Amino acid sequence: MTTSVQFRSVTKRFGSMEALSSLDLKVEPGEFVSLLGPSGSGKSTTLGLLAGLIEADEGEILIGDRIVNDIGPEDRDIAMVFQNYALYPHMTVFENLAFPLRARGRRRPEQEIENRISAVAHALGLPDLLHRYPRELSGGQQQRVALGRAMIREPKVFLLDEPLSNLDARLRIRMRHDIKALHAAIGSTIVYVTHDQAEALSMSSRIAVFDKGKLQQYAPPFEIYNRPANIFVANFVGERETLFLEGSIETSPAPHFLCRGEALPLGNGAADFSAVTGRPLKLGLRAEAVTLVSAEMPGAFPITVSQIELSGPD
Repeated sequence: MTTSVQFRSVTKRFGSMEALSSLDLKVEPGEFVSLLGPSGSGKSTTLGLLAGLIEADEGEILIGDRIVNDIGPEDRDIAMVFQNYALYPHMTVFENLAFPLRARGRRRPEQEIENRISAVAHALGLPDLLHRYPRELSGGQQQRVALGRAMIREPKVFLLDEPLSNLDARLRIRMRHDIKALHAAIGSTIVYVTHDQAEALSMSSRIAVFDKGKLQQYAPPFEIYNRPANIFVANFVGERETLFLEGSIETSPAPHFLCRGEALPLGNGAADFSAVTGRPLKLGLRAEAVTLVSAEMPGAFPITVSQIELSGPD
């Protein structure tokens, strides 16, 4: 069973510092939403508020139709996966998975526990590891166990707090695929905190970009990347910083961006530039938007290549 999550004008202060400012955000049932931003941007505070680990100073937090501000973490029907996995070292994988089902007030019949563990273990590729201890597992295997322990309770909402940050680069990419496939299979509502924009772009239904305690943009990955709401989002999302050219838009004889005496054509689309014509503007260009052509090509714009960087395929 999936459910929605909603923040209504939620503010959180730590002393004189406002860690989160009037957050309005809604996650639809079954969505995979990433909270993305640099350290101190407010994303982890948002997750802590949703988990019930932090109390809001203002506003309302809803899980489904229920306001949960005054409800403890144990009664919010959520499951959280931490950065450090938080597995019990003295328990086998089977016992770690069984623990949430054997906890006080949640105890299930042993046969049901075994059936649930078997289903989760097969979904995550863990059936051959059930009798091992965490110290005998790789980082990726430990992460799967942590995910399994969250899954086994069948919560309404999964909260993942930078779960891949301790893994090496290749394993992070593999785990991104696995988590995305898992979401497609179980269809649960997932709120995922990360500072890695590649993770957010590759896995999310929508991305909430934070900076200095404020939500900067909330949109699908394609829109975040191609139509950033402001300069911060444009610079933060993408492998390389966006190049910004200062100039103005002129419409005669055809729409063009005038920069340092050079005219950069803006294409023959139907865009209406009348509201910004002649005003000082910044034009953002991503590296992949630039193509080297001969000087005779229509629309060619002179540049100087100052550095070349190999990034694999490019």
